[in-house]
Amino acid sequence: MKFSVVVTMLFAALCAGKKSYDGYSVYRITPRTEHAGNVIQELSENVNFGQSLDFWHESRNLGDPTDVMVPPRYKALVEDFLRRRHMEFSLLVENVEDVIYPQAGGCGTDSTDPAFYNCYHTMDEIESWMDGIVASYPGIASKEAVSATFEGRTVSAIKISGPNADRPAVIFQGGIHAREWISPATMMNIAKMLLDDYGVDTEVTAIIEHYDIYIIPVLNQDGYAYTWTDDRMWRKNRRTPSSGRCYGVDLNRNWDVDFGGELTFTFET
Repeated sequence: MKFSVVVTMLFAALCAGKKSYDGYSVYRITPRTEHAGNVIQELSENVNFGQSLDFWHESRNLGDPTDVMVPPRYKALVEDFLRRRHMEFSLLVENVEDVIYPQAGGCGTDSTDPAFYNCYHTMDEIESWMDGIVASYPGIASKEAVSATFEGRTVSAIKISGPNADRPAVIFQGGIHAREWISPATMMNIAKMLLDDYGVDTEVTAIIEHYDIYIIPVLNQDGYAYTWTDDRMWRKNRRTPSSGRCYGVDLNRNWDVDFGGELTFTFET
């Protein structure tokens, strides 16, 4: 009994520092007409929701669904907003908290176990994996520093190359958006597949012997680490704001075109 109480208290302490998404829901809205597309645009720009709506996926064309995460305090207002405009919608995720936090951990750190590649890993675990896989394939794999983050982390790439020199380079980048954990996991699987199949699969062997391949599992390391410790849904990096309250930069949006324009928002994530 005492043991179970201690375990419960430790778990509560670990979770206390993380932002809770209990009661948050994800709605799916699929535009079938131009009117519906306009309503979705109106919803995304509606100041009454105070930038609290988080659009996971935005429609690109008719029939392409929009998925939006809504805090508990705005769910009734969003549903009323959509019904008044005769919009069809469905509840895609009832409680976001139940979906996101069970994804963390639980599969070990032994990269020789096939299960290692079927789950998500912390930044420290990914760095350790990079060192291990380079040591396992010394003839064709190396680890190279390519950049540094705002918080001082070294961004590294695995370089996969055959014996020939002066070849074109191909770069794979993962983890640009911090919360998209599937991206670093995909980079790790690609690297493992290429290294395992070199000298075995003729197509893979030809690719490696004709190209220098750089795989960056996590470009946005600061943001990725933050999703494990503080806010699972954080998307940007962790740069402190130079002015105002806009914390972090979306590394997939940091371009000159319309930067800081009229419809630029300071979303937390």
